[in-house]
Amino acid sequence: MSSTGAEDLAAALAIVRNGAPGAFSVVLCTSDQQVGYGFILSDVRDIEDESLPHEAFARLEDEVNEYLSDLDWDGVVGEDHHGYATLRVGL
Repeated sequence: MSSTGAEDLAAALAIVRNGAPGAFSVVLCTSDQQVGYGFILSDVRDIEDESLPHEAFARLEDEVNEYLSDLDWDGVVGEDHHGYATLRVGL
């Protein structure tokens, strides 16, 4: 059974919420300009708009990126013209 982009995005955000309870938002960026799909986790920020410490980010990165690699651009994520999308995960 294959999952939808919305399901993959929800799974990725759940990993962030569970792995970094103080997370407020995530920043995703397009991963490959030649392909036209796929994102990578670029940043996780807290309510004060501070980045998650590197060690905590590194623990989440590979697991989250597994769910983001096949997301279509301009679909569920809604990135800007620079290829970045900021999504709220908390509050």
